[in-house]
Amino acid sequence: MDGGIGGCAERGRGSKNFEGVSCDSGELYVLTNAGGEYGAAALLYPGLLQTLAENSNADLFILPSSIHEVLVMKADGAMEAKELQCIVMDINQSIVKPEEVLSNQVYRYDRESQSLSLATTREETEELLGGFPLWGMHGQTEMQGMDIDGLER
Repeated sequence: MDGGIGGCAERGRGSKNFEGVSCDSGELYVLTNAGGEYGAAALLYPGLLQTLAENSNADLFILPSSIHEVLVMKADGAMEAKELQCIVMDINQSIVKPEEVLSNQVYRYDRESQSLSLATTREETEELLGGFPLWGMHGQTEMQGMDIDGLER
């Protein structure tokens, strides 16, 4: 399956050619495959994150939207990681089917070290969890995909 990155201008959608694609400030880019199913695996395409980060001249935030897609945006201060994580957690709780939740975390790709890490600290995540009126997703008793004890930054 072909994969690609699509943004507001649908640049690169449906293609593994991401050499000319970069993130603009404040824009979210969808990373998936052409079929749109189980497309989050496109995140593992060799060189994709590094090329996108270099073209954008910035680190990247990775927001796991579902098992079908992830969202990528430039980490340039337009939004804080904690704000983004709150959005991901809210959408996972209210919209995404429990079996399609990929993660409640937001990740940061560091272009210099070429590494992927959690974008928020354990304390920030615990604070966000405390802000939810219900401790569950779709009637469940705990946040699916969230292992507070196993989190490290």
